[in-house]
Amino acid sequence: SLFVAPWARGYGLASRLVEEAEAHARKEGFAVINLDIRETQETAIKLYEGRGYVRIGTHPHYAHVDGKVLKGHYYYKTL
Repeated sequence: SLFVAPWARGYGLASRLVEEAEAHARKEGFAVINLDIRETQETAIKLYEGRGYVRIGTHPHYAHVDGKVLKGHYYYKTL
């Protein structure tokens, strides 16, 4: 899971965190990273897709937030 506080957004911190997580995963011998994310997290979706994560599916009832049913997307990236 990845979260950057609203007051700290816009400085490239999320991208740097993902970069570091990928580097650590490579160092530890992992070959693939899998992740899932709610459809409403548009900025994060752009971040992951921009870093080469591939969407492999969507769950139509991923989460319930404020009385709404949200989709969730599943991604992977080969390291």
